[in-house]
Amino acid sequence: VLSDAQATLEQVRQGLGWLIQSTGPDDLAVLFLAGHGTNDPDGQYYFLPSDAQADRQTLLSGQALQEALRAIAGRVVLLLDTCHSGNVLGRRSYNRLINDLTQENRIVVFAASTGDQVARESSAWANGAFTKALVEGLRGVADYAEDNRISISELETWASVRVSQLTSDLQTPTLAK
Repeated sequence: VLSDAQATLEQVRQGLGWLIQSTGPDDLAVLFLAGHGTNDPDGQYYFLPSDAQADRQTLLSGQALQEALRAIAGRVVLLLDTCHSGNVLGRRSYNRLINDLTQENRIVVFAASTGDQVARESSAWANGAFTKALVEGLRGVADYAEDNRISISELETWASVRVSQLTSDLQTPTLAK
């Protein structure tokens, strides 16, 4: 767990490396990144670690994140609570990248917003709207089937409804599976 100032680019990269090395084909890796995200003028997504500066070299690109996800041997769930997070797979070849990442049915990318939206947060929630919805959903609210299990589809439904409520329809979570 990397919180606040600990979430430097180097520490995030080391964490991704640890995840790659520590997971096997029968494992489920869950990566949750919350913070700031941006698009460059070419439409490429970047996650801003705590030590980000005004140059791309200090940011984690969506492409680097995609490469890390592909290198994880098992199933992967990426939860990304940042502005523009729906663009993590890229705008230009979104469908191709989704197909590449999900062809083995092993990678789920769940983003807080579309590629053009900001992700809302509030001190009253002590989180972003997406994180608040995920926490509520995982605590049981999203168990629509009432089977004491929460599927990705149930969590997606809950997060979509709840984020819409919390943000007055200003933010739309996106899912690629």
